[in-house]
Amino acid sequence: MAFVDTQAENALLNYLKNAKYIAFGEQHIAAYIAARETEFTAVNMVMAGRKAGLSSEDVMERLRETYV
Repeated sequence: MAFVDTQAENALLNYLKNAKYIAFGEQHIAAYIAARETEFTAVNMVMAGRKAGLSSEDVMERLRETYV
């Protein structure tokens, strides 16, 4: 189930990455909010993984793509 969630979020971020090429519209706001939520989730996942004693590879495997 986590794999499906990760792939769904990655697909959404890939769609929102194209918002930077649109001159007007609400896509910029949606992309910004999604990017901040993704970064917040990534920090939480890294901190939880470190606290649980997971290796760096295990934590990296669970992270989602970032909006860059």
